[in-house]
Amino acid sequence: MKKAELILKLQELGIQESAYSINEGLKFDAFNVEEYYGMWYVYYYERGNRCEERLFIEESKAYKIYMRDY
Repeated sequence: MKKAELILKLQELGIQESAYSINEGLKFDAFNVEEYYGMWYVYYYERGNRCEERLFIEESKAYKIYMRDY
């Protein structure tokens, strides 16, 4: 899965853009996916904490786990 595919699926599900950030900077009280030195991090950012953070080597796997919650 690519970034554009993930964003399209989120839009189809009616998920507001304020609820997520896909490698576009940190959003508060939202799900975030970010790439840092070739690693992909998926987490919910709330009250200054990265909750339920997961780390992936492959971008597509990070997106797949992200969609699992929807």
